[in-house]
Amino acid sequence: MPDDSFLNALNRWARKSVTLKLFVIGILILLLLIPVSMVTSLIREREEHPRPGSAGGERQVGQQ
Repeated sequence: MPDDSFLNALNRWARKSVTLKLFVIGILILLLLIPVSMVTSLIREREEHPRPGSAGGERQVGQQ
């Protein structure tokens, strides 16, 4: 089976390849930057536009 030996050789190369591992790590880092930027954007947006009803100060519980 020539396909089986080719797949085995490819599997062995992928397991030993430092370049492939670094490439996959780089792709994962780039993918994880997406949610980080989304959270950062949400924090920045909420800091710029406070919710209505909040005066920006601490609210005392029990006082009117």
